[in-house]
Amino acid sequence: MLATVLTSTLGGAKPEAVFLKARQALVADSSPLGGLTTAITALKSAQEACSVDKEADAPLRRVLNATLSGYERRLELATFEPQPKPKLLKAQKAAQRKLKSMREDLEGDELQSKEDKKELAKLEAAEQKAAEAIEFAAAVERVKEGRALTEKSYSPRKLLERHKAGQLKGELKVLSESPLILTLDNWLGPEATKALDDLPTVLDNVFASTAGKASPIPPEDWNATESGEWKPDEKAAGQLCVGKDEAAYYMGKDEPQPRLMKAIDKAIGEAQAAAKKSKPHCAATAALKSAATSYIFPSLDGKSENCGPLTAGIEAALTQSDTAWMLINANRTVDTLDIALAFANGFGATDVEAAFATALDLAMTEHDDPATLAAPEGWDSDEDGEWQPDKVPAQSYMAAMAKAFQAEHDASVTDGLGAAYAVSSGPELLRYRASTMGGATLHLECDDFANERKAATVAVAYLYASDVKKGGEDTFPALGLSVTPKKGRLLLFETMMSDGTCDAATATASLPVTKGDKDKLLLAKRFYSDTTHDRGAKNGEQPDQPPPKTVCDDSEPFGCRRYAAAGGPEG
Repeated sequence: MLATVLTSTLGGAKPEAVFLKARQALVADSSPLGGLTTAITALKSAQEACSVDKEADAPLRRVLNATLSGYERRLELATFEPQPKPKLLKAQKAAQRKLKSMREDLEGDELQSKEDKKELAKLEAAEQKAAEAIEFAAAVERVKEGRALTEKSYSPRKLLERHKAGQLKGELKVLSESPLILTLDNWLGPEATKALDDLPTVLDNVFASTAGKASPIPPEDWNATESGEWKPDEKAAGQLCVGKDEAAYYMGKDEPQPRLMKAIDKAIGEAQAAAKKSKPHCAATAALKSAATSYIFPSLDGKSENCGPLTAGIEAALTQSDTAWMLINANRTVDTLDIALAFANGFGATDVEAAFATALDLAMTEHDDPATLAAPEGWDSDEDGEWQPDKVPAQSYMAAMAKAFQAEHDASVTDGLGAAYAVSSGPELLRYRASTMGGATLHLECDDFANERKAATVAVAYLYASDVKKGGEDTFPALGLSVTPKKGRLLLFETMMSDGTCDAATATASLPVTKGDKDKLLLAKRFYSDTTHDRGAKNGEQPDQPPPKTVCDDSEPFGCRRYAAAGGPEG
């Protein structure tokens, strides 16, 4: 097996220890490329050992491959000498001029000759090549410069500073100094503690199953006389998409994962058997004929995938975890916890949690206008009656939040919540289902080992919202560490080294929740090295949320995850 081979290669250590070995090589050798070549050598040795058993431990193999290819890409870029930028720009302009001239010559010519089409394609390719050369040169420059982490950049060690200064309460345990991994218990203030108590209800609502619910209610403006009978959109309930079989793919076949198809057939069979015996069952699941006839459809985005209806019975049988990215202003409970996490990580004043709660409560309630509390000069109560100040109408939650952020901006606060949102993700809600023993395989949070992007993940924070008695531990195999989920516990782990290099030593996994235990609930938040991080592209944090979708891939143990729509900001 893979684990046995790698253990032998690393002298008895766990197979994931190769990532710690690579990290130590980078730290020990301060020369630009010395540590990198040593790290590559160590990873290659592990990769060669990994290849002897292709079926074993796919998650470890994926992390190995991603780390090694990133380091090799970084070495390639760091040793490459591109042409001077002015020369590249000159070549690009020349290519653009030629292409523009050709297009102008062909304008209005509906019957282009083969020679003209061929020449046009050639010039388009030349322009594309010139643009790629400039982008490649820019990538080389970025890699050579590295990620410029400064005192102004986010640092997870700000939490240690706040705790040491007494600004942050709670029981702190540093599990690893470098890379930094810590837990903090009993640290939330009154507002956040209440929000944490309310979070499971929020998660239940966000993750409420829409399976089998195909929007049966027509829109308010639907006119049956003009538009006909309302027909609900089956896709509104979401889809189940089954991963493609890797072995079949290499044989030139496009087929779904066989084990998952068998699991679907089993769920269909059980529902049909229960229906025959008049026992409780999912009627939508029982109505399906088979996995083969129900799950070979285009997905919601129109791409060719093995997708089909997401019935309640299928979802309950297969889904092991749920996730939803929450947008700012989408839910006050979540925003309150997000504010607490921002403060713990060095953003906002000591009373920011309470101050925001007070400001929101005031703005969302009709109240006297402070500017009109006193009667104007010359007001005669005997003649004019008792003075009544003007009323400020209650605002929506979104408007109240905007007002609170504007007040922070007007006060020229540079390290407040606005700064926190600029360098962090929105909160991600996660549920690992006990009924299906949900967990997560080994994965990377920071994966740009070539240092090509300015913005990469510096650290990740987990705030647990439930107690799990057995199972569900978050582990760091390369470091031999694990953390038990406990309601209110904050787990913060560093994913980037001090020089801006992603750290594979903090590759993490979540052990399966024991069947019969409580679901593992948590809120996750990422902090980035630069404000250029694209939330929409990377995390799907955008108002236009797609319908729910469960994606299954049985090439790993915890292959079925449901992506729920988080909803837009509250009005």
